[in-house]
Amino acid sequence: MNDDTIHINSNKPISTLLSKVETEILNQGGKFKGTNEKGQFSGKTILGQIQGEYHIVEQEIIIRITKKPFLVPMNKITSEIQSYFQS
Repeated sequence: MNDDTIHINSNKPISTLLSKVETEILNQGGKFKGTNEKGQFSGKTILGQIQGEYHIVEQEIIIRITKKPFLVPMNKITSEIQSYFQS
């Protein structure tokens, strides 16, 4: 696994999870464009913009961060993204 890749496994319907994440990203002023197979997202932090893309393999969402502020550690981004997918 690359340092810029996050894997999320779930037994919940992918469409339900992605809809929840899309709503949260949009409510925070970010952008989300995608399907139940793949897509892109972006959002702002006080230190700069984060951008990423995702694709689905069975019940796994594979997220790759394509742009992040230098000062924001990847483990912080991973933690935030994982929180979107928790109940």
